Amino acid sequence: PANNEIWYTTSDGKKLDLNADSFGATITSQEQRDGMWVVTFGSNLSVLGKDGAMFGAFDSKNTLTSVVLPDGITKICAYSFFGCSALESIVLPANLQTIGANSFVTAKLTTINIPASVTSIENKAFEQSSLTSVNVFATTPPSLKDQNVFPRYIVVYVPEESIKAYEQHAYW
Repeated sequence: PANNEIWYTTSDGKKLDLNADSFGATITSQEQRDGMWVVTFGSNLSVLGKDGAMFGAFDSKNTLTSVVLPDGITKICAYSFFGCSALESIVLPANLQTIGANSFVTAKLTTINIPASVTSIENKAFEQSSLTSVNVFATTPPSLKDQNVFPRYIVVYVPEESIKAYEQHAYW
């Protein structure tokens, strides 16, 4: 997607009722293209959500099944996908640096690819999700705010040359 667009699908095929305040950007349109809903914003997005907000951008959108975020997003704020219990697939931006606290709680994701650019994953980001495996492409282990970032007993894949660094990290 363009840097002012987010693409998504829903289990019922209907568009989501989105609140521009939750995104911190003006929504200019929401239309269907090639079987996906495309939300277009009035400006490029660098942050998904708003810091300190009580609700995340897609908070509790329980029909949301997949999302493609633009590469311009560098931060996913806390609670952005909290309660998205049908979310099975997400393409994270190549330039993402931070995944906020409680971002994907209860998501139905079974696997996720974390880009090499990610440097921080905050508290309980993936707690109570359905994750069974995580692919982390960063050669330097991203900072984890606590040991409860991921569900227990998942498989984590990291670059082969970085295995020792991840093993020596307090929470990895």
